[in-house]
Amino acid sequence: MEKYTLQEVQSAMKVINEFIGKPEFAKFLDNLLLTPQQTAGILKVKIKTMDMWRLTGAGPSYMKLTKGKRGLVRYSVFGKNGLLNYMENNMQSSTLENDNE
Repeated sequence: MEKYTLQEVQSAMKVINEFIGKPEFAKFLDNLLLTPQQTAGILKVKIKTMDMWRLTGAGPSYMKLTKGKRGLVRYSVFGKNGLLNYMENNMQSSTLENDNE
C-alpha cells in the first residue's frame, strides 16, 4: 500500500472540499446514487419488486435519505453494499445453486 505524507493528504482534502461546494458535485453524486426506478431498470424488475425487496430485506442495499413512509430512497452503485457488488454476488452458473442453500 502506498503511503502519503500529511501534506499530500491535506492537499487532497482541500481539493475534495472545494469540489463538494461546486454544482458539478451534485452531478457526480447523481451518477453514484440511483433512484429505485433506475435500479429496477438495470435489474430488469418491476418497481413493485424493488418495494417488496426493501420490505423483506432482499435485493440490493439501499439508503433512505429522508424520514417517513415515503422517504427518499437511493441505491449506491459502488462499494461493499453497492449495486455492482450485489449483482456480482448473485451470479449463478446453474439453477441447482439455489437448491443447495
